[in-house]
Amino acid sequence: MAITSHEIKSSESTTAAIFSRSKLAQRQPMIKRGLAFGLWGISIGGSLLWGGGGLAAWMTLTPNWGGVLTAVAAQVVCSVVQWVWCHTWWNPYYLAALAVSSGTTTLGFWPLVHPGLTRMLQSLDGSLWTFYGPYIAGGIMILGALVADIYPEKVLTT
Repeated sequence: MAITSHEIKSSESTTAAIFSRSKLAQRQPMIKRGLAFGLWGISIGGSLLWGGGGLAAWMTLTPNWGGVLTAVAAQVVCSVVQWVWCHTWWNPYYLAALAVSSGTTTLGFWPLVHPGLTRMLQSLDGSLWTFYGPYIAGGIMILGALVADIYPEKVLTT
């Protein structure tokens, strides 16, 4: 009985494989949940950075504790409102909570990410990048904060 080239290719690819696609697919819900909790943590982290007074305050262990408590309370309220009303994104409660939550995340990470991202964009050739680099960097950061807020609610709620 002759072995066809298709059989050789399929046996070579399965023996060389390190991971099974079907076994990885079974882990997909766990990976999506882990990613959702990680992004939610980034959102909370940005709020805590902003509420605590920035990275310098945290590094010297002198954050503004009133701001930290306010940021935590605001993040919890925003997350609950977002998760309850995420099925109707045009709801004013949802939009307000999303704006506050992603706004505090953006403000918290702004001094850490924006300067470097701006320099990277401005190093590209062309006057467009030089002039609009700070605006594009800000837009990227806002978009990232929105993703960090929206993805967890879509994955962790039904």
